[in-house]
Amino acid sequence: METKNYSTKSNWKAKTVQFAGLIAISFAVLISCQKKSDSGTVYATPAPITNPGLIGNCAGCTFAQAQLAQPISRSNYFTIQWNMLGDQTVIQQLQYTYGGYSSAKNYVGQIVLNGTMNVTTPITSYGYSYGCQIPVGQYQITNYNQVGQMTSGGFLSTMQLVATGNGVQVLFTLTGGQIGDLNGSGQITHINGMLTPTTAVINGQQVSCNDPGFYVTY
Repeated sequence: METKNYSTKSNWKAKTVQFAGLIAISFAVLISCQKKSDSGTVYATPAPITNPGLIGNCAGCTFAQAQLAQPISRSNYFTIQWNMLGDQTVIQQLQYTYGGYSSAKNYVGQIVLNGTMNVTTPITSYGYSYGCQIPVGQYQITNYNQVGQMTSGGFLSTMQLVATGNGVQVLFTLTGGQIGDLNGSGQITHINGMLTPTTAVINGQQVSCNDPGFYVTY
């Protein structure tokens, strides 16, 4: 008489049911995660900063960034060509509100500053910066650690910036910042404020700066 292996068939059916259950749970979790992460807004993730030394990642720079303006700042020692980035959504709303007319100086929201600083006169211990010697040359400026804010009236929150070049990194604080519109055209032409060096890495050695700062204007 043939003996059927009911035990094997029973185990196979049980495993099949368990496997189907796991697949169903996996799909449920996947769909649930997609719903939770779907905010309806796509944000551009900025490239990470990989330079060594003082430079850190710009915490909070997760909004979609678009160019707001390219203002200029000048002092007796250097000129800075800024690249001011704002929230793309807010910039688009401004353009829509003003019928396509660019009114950058009415922007209110998060900002990121980067650009190029061209030092034309050496900043040494003989001048203002005691311990933070900054030779003539070009330096790349980036945000340090946090996003800035531009409020009504064109005022900028206190921001930390890093200038890197010629084997030197200098951490600056921008205080009392305010945008300007020389032509009355709605465009941001320059940034006024006090740029103060606080810390530097020179030839691999970190030093503290003792400097009253540099007033920058157009």
